[in-house]
Amino acid sequence: MEFELAREEKFELAEDDKFDAPDDLVGIHIPAEVVSGTCPRIPGKEEEMVWHAASEACDSERVSFVWSVDQGCVYFIAVRSADLVSAPGTWCPLAALLPGMPDARPGLACYLLEAPEESVLMVVGNGFIRVVRGSLAVMRSKAEREAASLGGVEIVRLAAIMGSLRPVAWRSLGLLDDRARRVAGRALVLSGVSAAVLSVGAWWAAMASFAVQEARHDLVRQEAATATARVVEQAAALVSSQARSELGALVGLNQDMIELGGVLERYEIADGQVSWTAVVPPSTTADRIQAMGARTLEVRDGMAVVVKGR
Repeated sequence: MEFELAREEKFELAEDDKFDAPDDLVGIHIPAEVVSGTCPRIPGKEEEMVWHAASEACDSERVSFVWSVDQGCVYFIAVRSADLVSAPGTWCPLAALLPGMPDARPGLACYLLEAPEESVLMVVGNGFIRVVRGSLAVMRSKAEREAASLGGVEIVRLAAIMGSLRPVAWRSLGLLDDRARRVAGRALVLSGVSAAVLSVGAWWAAMASFAVQEARHDLVRQEAATATARVVEQAAALVSSQARSELGALVGLNQDMIELGGVLERYEIADGQVSWTAVVPPSTTADRIQAMGARTLEVRDGMAVVVKGR
């Protein structure tokens, strides 16, 4: 997996390099820092893998991205979601030119978006993608070098094709937040149901005792109320403790996956037992896998499949 963070470069333009932006540039926005990269394709897991790679490169869980698939490889560009707050409703033309998109050129390609203050270059090779930006003069020179290194491919100037490009919307995803909310929601529902069942059971026990021992109804009522309050308090404390423990275990496991460069595919809690399945790089040591309480099941698409429990 590879990615590159585009950095701003400042240069002075020569007088004959001046360039007037066409009207087609209105409405588009390319943030100052754009992450580009590729990752191997695992059918059904493309978006999750892109999110992991983009969030690691952007150093933020909240990212916006666009991805596509071409010849078994996933290509993507991404930005921090915060960078799009000041430019709502805009789109990035680079997204429409990712390999596999309808408007992209087949094979190797070199795209140049020329602008007077800052230009952007996107280079697509065999299994890699690179986005850089800088002054107009520097980007024109770099585009020529990159095109030559790709075997003399044509430099596609976006100003000439901007009107024919179909806008592609950014996608946003916060997987860890979603998973944590699902686990917390299930824990809260279980705690509520458990407390209600215990309360009803205690109430029926009190009523039965009251009917049998009517002469002692005052004492029985007091004992039942005390028992009900105690049971409900113990049940709530138990369920809350379990929920915190389960949520903490899931967050810790997700952090391990991010550090390893792996992907958590399944996480289940059944009868108080935790089981999960994940794919990790084959370079992950057996000691690290054993430390997570898991074992290696198989190697699939160049990644090691590890499981815990069922």
